[in-house]
Amino acid sequence: MLSLLCILLIVSLLFGLWRYTDALTVRTLDERRQNLEDAVEKGITGCYALEGRYPPDIAYLEDRYGLIYDRESFYIDYRPIGANIRPDVYILTLPSASKGAG
Repeated sequence: MLSLLCILLIVSLLFGLWRYTDALTVRTLDERRQNLEDAVEKGITGCYALEGRYPPDIAYLEDRYGLIYDRESFYIDYRPIGANIRPDVYILTLPSASKGAG
């Protein structure tokens, strides 16, 4: 009877630990996405302030403004509208990024 209680306690602790690490992974991914969003916005604004126009694409931000991001975890949908109109930017979390979460 005592060994059964020990086994149940260990299983409960392992399950709790698994749930905690799962939640931590999701939170970390959300923070990484927010950091990327902030970096892209800062790059777009910096480019406009320095050059008087918005960057034509994400590669421009990578080449000239040092933007680096995890392409296996995120996709940046960058839609330029014009040189003087702020582009539409959407950052998508790829399914491969959340493996192990959920």
